[in-house]
Amino acid sequence: EPAGRWGRAKAWAVYHGMKKSSREAVAIHVFSKDALKAVPKRDRERVLDTFRNDMKILASLRHPSLLKVHEVLEENRKALVFVSEPVLGCLEDAWTRRRAVPVSEGDTPADGSSSAPRVAAKRASGDASGVARLQSPRDALSTATAAHGVLQLSRALSFLHAQGNRVHCDLCPANVLVTTGGGWRLAGLGLSLPLLHAADASRAQSVPCPYFSADAVRSREPVDAQPPGEPALSFAAPELTQPSPTAGPASDVFSLGLVAAVAFS
Repeated sequence: EPAGRWGRAKAWAVYHGMKKSSREAVAIHVFSKDALKAVPKRDRERVLDTFRNDMKILASLRHPSLLKVHEVLEENRKALVFVSEPVLGCLEDAWTRRRAVPVSEGDTPADGSSSAPRVAAKRASGDASGVARLQSPRDALSTATAAHGVLQLSRALSFLHAQGNRVHCDLCPANVLVTTGGGWRLAGLGLSLPLLHAADASRAQSVPCPYFSADAVRSREPVDAQPPGEPALSFAAPELTQPSPTAGPASDVFSLGLVAAVAFS
């Protein structure tokens, strides 16, 4: 059984592993191509490309608040596989399955200032990895932990927009992974789009958004369902769903605000 799941339609399964050479703990992420059976044949290759991009784009970028990919393994007929820093699962897992989000104790901010605040929490029980499980998501996600997590995501977005030249388009709890140390890591870049920049590199321009056709949105049941080939509608900025949809850095900030609202509620 996977330790957790994340991404569009929760299609990435996370397993705990260890490097043979260094005995270093890692997470092994597996996308089973059996999941494509639920996708219309005409869309399968396009959807598969988004999962390939989940791996490849993350592997090409380096930032403390982006999921750190150690290795992308060779694709085979049955699965896509990559190896990353150890993670427990995603925020959506923690909330919907009533699993604990570990208290952040040692993650250093990108500016190198001070470590995240240690937050005392009542430990109800433990698992084999030694990570405590708490009574409820409210116990697990203290105000201090949520604040530090949202700060990490904001730094990841700032890097993604300015240095990575991309807009995420799909920031939602299913694409935020929680490390064994309690840090939040942004992932799920398979639907991200390249940005166009003005002469002033800090002023990124919006780009046409290919997602959320009117027919696709009308056919969703329930309304917040998340098909594998599209972003999470319930966390998407309004401009992504307009008749002439666009996406830009402000779109990701809107999504970050919705994630923060859920985290602090």
